[in-house]
Amino acid sequence: MSNDLSDLTGAIKALAEPVAKLVEAASRGMGILYEPTAIRRKAKALGDAKLIVENKRHQLQILKSENSIEERALIRKNWEEYNHQNNLESVILQAEEFLPKQVSEKPVQTDWLVAFADYAKKISNEDMQSIWARILAGEVTEPGTFSPRTLNILSQITRTEAELFTEFCSFLVQINGSSGHFLTEAWGGLEEVKIPLRSFSFYESSILQETGLVDTYELLSLVCKIGQKKIIKYGEKSISVSYQGNPETRDEEIAFQFFSLTPVGRQLCKVCKTEFSRKFWDNLKEKLILLNFKITE
Repeated sequence: MSNDLSDLTGAIKALAEPVAKLVEAASRGMGILYEPTAIRRKAKALGDAKLIVENKRHQLQILKSENSIEERALIRKNWEEYNHQNNLESVILQAEEFLPKQVSEKPVQTDWLVAFADYAKKISNEDMQSIWARILAGEVTEPGTFSPRTLNILSQITRTEAELFTEFCSFLVQINGSSGHFLTEAWGGLEEVKIPLRSFSFYESSILQETGLVDTYELLSLVCKIGQKKIIKYGEKSISVSYQGNPETRDEEIAFQFFSLTPVGRQLCKVCKTEFSRKFWDNLKEKLILLNFKITE
């Protein structure tokens, strides 16, 4: 065992810092010793091994009637452990792809790594594995980015729910550096203007609420007064806006209503593969002009 640890330490030192930290985290918190230079070969070997096991499944079905219940339980346990290990290592391998060039020197908490492994080993869907890989990479980059509660909630989210949440996040805008607003409408006196290009049905809103990622029960308000400047950012685009007032109603302020993400939702939004919508961005600017905002790009 001491030789294994010595070899591992030497291999880690030869790696770039981000990958070295990922390997160290995997070995310390998940009980997996990697030969870093052979990670890709190991991934291929796992794929080949899975094919071999698949070919044996029919034989197991034939033999099970002749096996005792204890033997069948052992077969099931071994098969389960194989799948768990394969899932976990798949997530770790993908995490390498999402590491930045520099990471924090602060170590990832062992308790967090153990909890992560317990959840991630049960994820077999490739799209969901990608999300878990991004979370692992994010935590290696900056420990404390994702809370244990976030891991727990994510473990209960289905692929369909994850896709719906990703679409929701695709229409969030940051206002003065906020975590994200989903603007629904704006009020100025008796005037009401609908904002979203994509509205979510009551059923969809209920799903987002039940996941614990979005608070759709209570609309929040953001008041803009005459001359008050705010920076609105969407993706890599940003504009400076200033409310000019409404000469017809003599309103000196306007209120935006919006839905917000929960604390867990804000964390998971960071790993969603959202897409920039030019149509949405152009529509938002048109609505702002209609509401008597001056826009500076």
